[in-house]
Order: sequence, then C-alpha cells, then structure tokens
Amino acid sequence: LGKEILAQAPQAYGTLAHHLAQADPAQRIRALRMIVELGMAESFSDRIYALSYDPQAEVRSTARSSSTPPPPEC
Repeated sequence: LGKEILAQAPQAYGTLAHHLAQADPAQRIRALRMIVELGMAESFSDRIYALSYDPQAEVRSTARSSSTPPPPEC
C-alpha cells in the first residue's frame, strides 16, 4: 500500500519525513505509526533506528516496536 501511495502522491515521503523530525513527540509517533501501517518502514529504516534513541520514551518504544532491523554497519 505504501508504494501505491508514493506512486500517486510522491510528496507523501517528504511529508512523513518532515513529521518524523518535528519537536512534538505526538507528531513523531503519529508519523511512525503511519509508516508502519503503510508498510513503508524499510524506506525509513535509518530514521526509525535513530528514533529508537529519542529522548521521549513513547517515541523510543514506538520506533523499537516497528520491528525494523538496524541499518547495516559500514
């Protein structure tokens, strides 16, 4: 479903990425949940991994529960 949305609305990726960077934890959590629900977690894996270290506990929990593996080591 996520790929279909991106095909029809390419700005969706940018919008979700923007919400992941918001200062408001509720915005970050909402974006994380939308990404997971749309099956787009792989496309955002680096950002989700970074949010697993967020200062807000609920953001960390939501990011970690997305079951996205960490990015490969360089």
